[in-house]
Amino acid sequence: FHFPDAKERSFWIDEGERMSDLAASLGAPGIRVFGDKIQPGADRASTRSWIAESICNLAAKTAPKGVEVWLETHGDFASAPETAGILGAANGSNTGVIWDPANCFLESHESPQEGAIGLGQTIRHVHVKDMLQDHAEWKLVPTGEGTFPLSELLSALRKLDYDRFLSFEWEKKWHPEIADARVALPHFIRWFRGVDSDA
Repeated sequence: FHFPDAKERSFWIDEGERMSDLAASLGAPGIRVFGDKIQPGADRASTRSWIAESICNLAAKTAPKGVEVWLETHGDFASAPETAGILGAANGSNTGVIWDPANCFLESHESPQEGAIGLGQTIRHVHVKDMLQDHAEWKLVPTGEGTFPLSELLSALRKLDYDRFLSFEWEKKWHPEIADARVALPHFIRWFRGVDSDA
């Protein structure tokens, strides 16, 4: 929804409506959308306005189907204040957040505690991944082997009484150098069972 061209945004609203039909038929409670990046020649305020307007329009179309519109924390609008501000400008009804706290950490240096406080009860789904800093770059690593503050994330979710899904995110498509999911997923399961038993 970051496109300056209204026709392009309208295309993606229509696509979102089509996806909401599929979501409704599957009994899925929400669909994911992105704000993402300020495009060349555009500014932050205008882009924020386009994203909010698009979410508002799409959410009105999906509400009768019982499907919410969930904005993922991503790109230039990843932080909790940006995400919450966009949902507020979109009137916030029939909307929620897919929270990727590691992405927020990378994009805006926001800690999981700060993100949880800023997003609160708007969180509908959470992505979990671990990272390790290698010189100036952050790399995905098996869960529990990085330096991303996973314990702070889990503590923040407990304080919110979060009772929805956590999604293990392993981005092999974009990072072909990382281990296969057949290795990473069982590792995540062992890690998660371990921290869950410590709770």
